[in-house]
Amino acid sequence: PQRVKSPLNATYQIKNIACVLAACKVLQHLGWPLKQKNIHTAIQNTPQLTGFQGRWQIIQTKPYIVLDIAHNKQGIQSALQNLKRYSYNTLRIIFGVAKDKEIDDILPLLPKNAIYYITQASVPRAMSAEMLYEKMSSFRLKSPPFPTVSDAIASTLHDAGKNDFILIFGSAFVVADALTHFNSSQK
Repeated sequence: PQRVKSPLNATYQIKNIACVLAACKVLQHLGWPLKQKNIHTAIQNTPQLTGFQGRWQIIQTKPYIVLDIAHNKQGIQSALQNLKRYSYNTLRIIFGVAKDKEIDDILPLLPKNAIYYITQASVPRAMSAEMLYEKMSSFRLKSPPFPTVSDAIASTLHDAGKNDFILIFGSAFVVADALTHFNSSQK
């Protein structure tokens, strides 16, 4: 088995990378001039080469801040499965969804022991934080609603200790707003 370093940290990415390596091997057998070094370099630089962001993307480690565009049952399950690989004191989840998503099958999956920061993305398709708050309250997942992702991030960072884990997910739009927030705060 080949060892390849990758910034893609989700457990499902291991299977994706294995598939890429197998496909490259087939192409090499068909005469394509693919060099192992180039394949490994491409995998190591996937986010920069493709713009691929928001899939278990680690923003920082003290506290952990991870973005994941998980927005359906399978994606949420996968993201929560990835959480099991980490040790942390408190799980803090910034969560927002699109208003056209059927979330009744997602909400029961969310950890009851997390602290939630309910928010909405800055797009017309976003479910309002107030409506999401109402839906989550019936599952005993309570949080004050935050009108913007940046507001939710600010509150979460204020509350978080360095050994906490902050997961931002529920919608690609929420992750996009989070990326904008973090990119603008680095300037």
